[in-house]
Amino acid sequence: MSVPRLLAFVLATIGVVLAVVVIRVGDRSPTSSDAGPAPVAARPEGDRTGSAERRALRVLHAWDDRRAGAYRSGSGPTLRSLYATGASAGDADVRLLRSYCLRGFTVAGMRTQVLSLEVLSSGRERLRVRVDDRVVGAVAVRGAERLRLPRDTASTRVLTFARSGAGRWRVSAVRDARRERPS
Repeated sequence: MSVPRLLAFVLATIGVVLAVVVIRVGDRSPTSSDAGPAPVAARPEGDRTGSAERRALRVLHAWDDRRAGAYRSGSGPTLRSLYATGASAGDADVRLLRSYCLRGFTVAGMRTQVLSLEVLSSGRERLRVRVDDRVVGAVAVRGAERLRLPRDTASTRVLTFARSGAGRWRVSAVRDARRERPS
């Protein structure tokens, strides 16, 4: 499978969130090629659900920022540290990054565009969300060579985050939302 097709496949299954520098809610400036559903809107300040959504977005944005940094630097260990031990999505993500690195590429410009977010459960050590997102702007870079990667389509997944001993949120599970049972 070619590297661009492999990327499209992995992004469709783990996405991300997974992914990735995130276009923050409220400062999205879509172009004609990025047009799509509006980003998640915050609820009124006193609304507990809105507070849970804002917290979930902060966790997701920070995680995506760290993931984008790992791809930009080509660091497999940094990328792996974003996932809980045994998380198959982490194994797939590291394999994808490794396939780029073996060819001398890093991946720059990755952003995750969050189209919608629903908090399914939220606790001090665990967070479960249904997210509709897509990766935009990714470019494989090798020296002066720049290859724009295939455009990701929006996908909906259920992500489970678990807080590590160091207090960082790590992805412990990624499920296709169509296969996920309602909570």
